[in-house]
Formats: sequence, C-alpha cells, structure tokens
Amino acid sequence: KERQEVAVQQQQQQQHAKGAEDRDEANERVLRQFDLASKFGPCTGMTRLERWERAEGLGLKPPKQVRDLLEKENTRNECLWEGRI
Repeated sequence: KERQEVAVQQQQQQQHAKGAEDRDEANERVLRQFDLASKFGPCTGMTRLERWERAEGLGLKPPKQVRDLLEKENTRNECLWEGRI
C-alpha cells in the first residue's frame, strides 16, 4: 500500500512538472512572437519590458499578456536577439 502511495505521488509530481514545463514553453513562445513583431519597433539594446513600454507609449498597443509575463519573477526579460547580433 505504501509503495502505491509513493508511486501515485511520484506520478503526480511528474505531471505537475510537465504541466509547468508546458506553460513555460507556451509563455516563451508568446515572448518570442513579441520579439519578432516588427510593428513594435526594434528590440536590440533594450529589454523586452523596455520595448513593451516604449510601444505602449507610442500607442502601438502591445499585448497585455506580454507585460503580464514579463512582470513574473522568473521570466527572461532579454530579447531573443540579445547577444546574437
């Protein structure tokens, strides 16, 4: 009986980890799409949040979801191109 309980707990932990991983991947996809959207201006030399704020200030209506993601503690704020160009 204890083995079954341990096995169930392990399975639940794995499912939870997989769900978190899937969410992280989906969030990163949203941020990459923002990086690639030229209508919000260039993204080199600034963070994603700085770019979002600039776009908002210019009335370009960047996605609120992007700002929400960027305000989370563990979200990568560097643009997709950071350190590549």
